[in-house]
Amino acid sequence: MRNKYEIRGDVTTIFIDKIDGSRLEVLIDTADFELVGSVPMKWTVNGSQNKRRRNLYATGRTYVIGEKRKFLQMHRLIMNAKPGYDIDHINHNTLDNRRCNLRAVPVGKNIQNRKQATRKSQTGIRGVYPVKNTPGVYVADCRVGGKTIYLGRFTDIKVAEKAVIEARAKYLPYSEEALKASS
Repeated sequence: MRNKYEIRGDVTTIFIDKIDGSRLEVLIDTADFELVGSVPMKWTVNGSQNKRRRNLYATGRTYVIGEKRKFLQMHRLIMNAKPGYDIDHINHNTLDNRRCNLRAVPVGKNIQNRKQATRKSQTGIRGVYPVKNTPGVYVADCRVGGKTIYLGRFTDIKVAEKAVIEARAKYLPYSEEALKASS
């Protein structure tokens, strides 16, 4: 392991120094330390970070003379990800690579666990939209398998939000709402 690290019982923290001098902490289970440490490279971060979203992933690069560089994401290594599957960070913290926070989901299903409404949302609530030319009225819907399920029109935005949360828990098994409903 070329990174500094600290073993704290069942959890190991791997330190990643950024170019700007700041330091990030990546969490893994201590049981996975040997696997992660066996990779002959320094772990870095790759991804994007802005006001709304932080998608930074612990990434390593391998290089063999005469071959292309290969990128390896720590969470995929830990979960031994198979083709056709994404690794979902359940709590949305992409630097928390403990097994209790990771799960393999079919490609395309990972979007079910998206944390917030899109940037263009007029209400800030996923699946709730204002009705044009009708102030104070909202439409609620939920997208499942490429189809939109209409949930109704509401005059109370909180009731519309509740309808969307219930629909997501029912129809989207990898969503945060489904996780909460099953606990």
